[in-house]
Amino acid sequence: MLAIILGSTSMFRWVVLFGVWAAYSAFGLVATSLAPLVPLVEQDLQLSHTAMGSIMGAWQLTYIAAAIPCGLLLDRYPARYTLTLGILLIALSALLRGFATDYTSLLFAVMLFGLGGPHTVLLPWLGDWQTLMIVLSVVVSVVALLWLLIANHSLLLASESRAHASNAPTPERPTRFLLGQRTVQIVLLMSVGVFLFNHGLNNWLPELLKGHGMTLIEAGYWAAIPTVIGILLIALSALLRGFATDYTSLLFAVMLFGLGG
Repeated sequence: MLAIILGSTSMFRWVVLFGVWAAYSAFGLVATSLAPLVPLVEQDLQLSHTAMGSIMGAWQLTYIAAAIPCGLLLDRYPARYTLTLGILLIALSALLRGFATDYTSLLFAVMLFGLGGPHTVLLPWLGDWQTLMIVLSVVVSVVALLWLLIANHSLLLASESRAHASNAPTPERPTRFLLGQRTVQIVLLMSVGVFLFNHGLNNWLPELLKGHGMTLIEAGYWAAIPTVIGILLIALSALLRGFATDYTSLLFAVMLFGLGG
C-alpha cells in the first residue's frame, strides 16, 4: 500500500502536503510553547514580566530580519535542504530553552527560533518545563528527518527540477526591487500591526486568564480556543472559495480567511 502511494504522482502530493503540514506544526508547537509556561519560567529563572515579554517577542524580530535573506536562500538552494535546516534550527531553539539558566541564555534560545500550545498533558507527566522543551526538540527533529525523507523522493525531485527550469529570472537587486513595490510596503506595514496584536495577545493570554482566577491548566485550554476557531475559519474559507461564483462570495471567503488568520 505504501509503495502504491509513494509511486503515484496524484497520491504522493498528499504525502508532500503532510510533510509541509508536519513542518509547520513543529513551528507552531515551539512558537506557542512558552506562553502557558510563563509563571513557571519566571519563577525558576527569577524574571520580571518585562524581561519575559522581551524574551517572548525576540523571535519575531529575528523572524522579520531573516525573512528576505531566507527567501533569497530558497531561490538559490533546493527547498528540501533549506526547509530541513529551518526545522532543525527550531529543534535547536527548543533544546537550548531546556538548558536555559538565566535571561540571556533563554533570550538567545528564543531568538534562534526566529531563524527557522498549551501542554496540559505533557507538562504534569514530565515534571518541569525544561524537560518539556527537550522533548519538543526531539519531536521537531523527527519531523525534520521525516521531511528530508519525503523531499528526497524521486517524484518531488523531478517536480523541483521542472519548477526551477520554468522560473522567471531574478532581478539583479531583489531586496530593493521588493521593497520598492507599493503593495509590499503596505503588506509590511499591516504586518507590524498584525504581529503586535496577534503575538502580544497569544503570548500573554494564558497569564491574563490566570490573573482572573483560572488555574494554569484552565487558562491553557481557554487560550487555545482562538487557535481552534482560526483553523476552522481558514478551512471554511478554503471550502467556500472553491464554490465562489461571483465577487461578493469570493470576498466573503477571503474575509473569513482573514478572521481565521
